[in-house]
Amino acid sequence: QLRESFPTVDQATADLRVIFDTARTNRVELVKGEYSLAQGEDAIRLRRLEVMFPLKERYVTVKSFIAGVLNAVPHASLAELRLERSSANVDQIDARVHFTLFYREP
Repeated sequence: QLRESFPTVDQATADLRVIFDTARTNRVELVKGEYSLAQGEDAIRLRRLEVMFPLKERYVTVKSFIAGVLNAVPHASLAELRLERSSANVDQIDARVHFTLFYREP
């Protein structure tokens, strides 16, 4: 029953559009991304779409982007977030945002 609550893997393209629309709304420039679809090895056999973006933005912008994605795509999780600032007086941070989206087979 839990497995049936996840969307099917053919929803992935639409979810990526939502992520890009959320980035545009929050004025986040997604210059580069890494995408990987993996077969789940858990008992309910969910597939995982790993999505990673390197960003160079202000902290508040990154935070709003992440919140927007997690609110718009309920089957997504924030798998990793790395933040680095080159110096205290720099307004922008270097961030690596890694989302995992979960899907079931059709």
